[in-house]
Amino acid sequence: MVSGKDILVVNNATNVQNCVLNKARETLEYIESYVLLTTLLVVFLTVFGSWRRRSHSLTLKYSIWACYLLSTFLINYTMGLMKSATFPNELFSVWAMFLIIFLGSADCISAYSLEDSENRKRYYLEIFVQYFWLGWVIGMHANEHKFMIPLYLLYILSLITTGGRAEALELASRSYGLVRNTKLVADFMEDESNKEGDEADPTCMKGYKYLVKGEKKEKVKVKAPRYHMQFETTDDNGVITIDMIWQCEGRLLSSTGDPDGRLKDICLSYALYRLLCRRFAKYSFPESSQLKTWNFVRYGLLSKEGDHERAFRVIELELGFLYDLFYTKYPVLFANGLPLSRLLQFIIVIIGCYVAVPTLTNYQDRDSDVHLMTTGGHNLDALLTDKPRNGLKLSANVTLPMEVKKAIIHSLKTHEQRIQRLTNGVASLQRNRVENELSWACRLETQTHVIMVWHIATSLCELNLSSQEIVTGEQVNQQRESEDFIVATKLSKYCAYLVAFAPRLLPDHPYITEFIFDHVVVEAREKLKGCEKSICQKMFNLCKDDRKKRISKKMLTLGQEDGNQEIIERGAVLAKDLLEKIDDNGRRWKILAELWTEMMLFVAPSDDETAHAEHLAMGGEFVTHLWALLSHAGILKRDSAQDV
Repeated sequence: MVSGKDILVVNNATNVQNCVLNKARETLEYIESYVLLTTLLVVFLTVFGSWRRRSHSLTLKYSIWACYLLSTFLINYTMGLMKSATFPNELFSVWAMFLIIFLGSADCISAYSLEDSENRKRYYLEIFVQYFWLGWVIGMHANEHKFMIPLYLLYILSLITTGGRAEALELASRSYGLVRNTKLVADFMEDESNKEGDEADPTCMKGYKYLVKGEKKEKVKVKAPRYHMQFETTDDNGVITIDMIWQCEGRLLSSTGDPDGRLKDICLSYALYRLLCRRFAKYSFPESSQLKTWNFVRYGLLSKEGDHERAFRVIELELGFLYDLFYTKYPVLFANGLPLSRLLQFIIVIIGCYVAVPTLTNYQDRDSDVHLMTTGGHNLDALLTDKPRNGLKLSANVTLPMEVKKAIIHSLKTHEQRIQRLTNGVASLQRNRVENELSWACRLETQTHVIMVWHIATSLCELNLSSQEIVTGEQVNQQRESEDFIVATKLSKYCAYLVAFAPRLLPDHPYITEFIFDHVVVEAREKLKGCEKSICQKMFNLCKDDRKKRISKKMLTLGQEDGNQEIIERGAVLAKDLLEKIDDNGRRWKILAELWTEMMLFVAPSDDETAHAEHLAMGGEFVTHLWALLSHAGILKRDSAQDV
């Protein structure tokens, strides 16, 4: 006969057992949820990691940032849960192994920012912790010997995969790997600059010994007294320079195998990328003082009509190599041999299938489904992004038309010699014989003043063109479709965009530029009160050109006042001068187009190479292309005598 006490003991034991089972089920649900979430994050990084090079989207930028940070933290936390689980589960060791492998296999992103490369020791610590937990989980949950061996084999192979990311961070470190790997190029270029060789010919790259290949340590020696790294010989196939490639008559690079010179240009992009790395490693550019360096751009890259397309194609690929160095694992993959790395990944997949398939076959489904908790987007995005200044909002990306690139290259080619200084527009005004009337607007307190004043004036000229009632619609459209109009308006807006959103890429102190711009916005709001659309106009979209007319009229009245000191007023004065002193619309837009192309070249040289590298990971900037192009022309910075 069973007593009530026995029944109570049995009930308590059952309750305890149910509580333990519920706790175990809950832990299992958490682990599976975190595994699924981490896998999705790594997949997102793998698929979209390289998109940030082509996109300015803040949503994409912060999504990649969140996935980049959360994936590492979630892996550590998930492995901690696996370790603390009170019940054995062979699938834990498989999950943990593949999470580590997935994280190390995201080739398209090795670092989110430049600081990650400098803080590479933190990554080493994270990897150590992860592999410690991984070994612990395998030891606890992989009970069958037939799984232990392949799991530990995967453990060793995964070290190679994650070690690739560590090597990529080391290569990109400007304080360690980059300065070491770039010294050979720096010494080689300095020695070549001191040699007296044959006359250089940029059309066939004769005399341009830009290093493409030659890093074998056994062929490099150090020579006193300057302790430069030098090649023992440059006659064998171990050392390849760009002039050798141009003179090559092999099947692949010959006129029949490469009729358009695209393959040669790829080699040129790589050689230029190696030269540009010296700016990030803080080495000198000894060849910048040589005339042949300027001739390389002026009479080499830009030797033929229409070569603006080729020049920007070469620079675009060069910056692609630079992006890969700082933010991806591709340099490591190709340095070690791409087929070898892919073979390693294939072996991992084969062994992984051998381990995972039997485990998944024996795995029992749980009674309850896994439900992932999701939270809304909108407020989170607002918390992660900086608040816009005075309501400032970044507009959608605009592709600069080919007319702009063509005009920039044409402006650069007008400088027959490098010693002809780049100016912020004064030279173009001299060529068009309007220096006396307009050059005052190029000699203001800062370059930010100059850009904003000319931007306001250009915008007012554009508004005036839209509001001209005496001109027929056909004539207005002809003006809008003209090459000069497109160049002037696009570059004007792009320079204003740089002032507002990328001040580090401009000559003035970034905060001064930002400070001035904020106050110009306030000035504009105060001066243009009463020009806003009425509620009825907003509702019914009536008189859409009326606001433009009112703004144009009110701004031009500002230009009639004496003692103008504010930028908004100076812009109005300049617009008044342009409209009254230059009657012909076509000539006016020609003057503006030439001024903006010259100003674009003037602001491009910069010592802040870090800012350019950071913008490569945020969609890139047109001014970075010009910065690289001018670097290879020997123009590394603006002359102090050229400053405003």
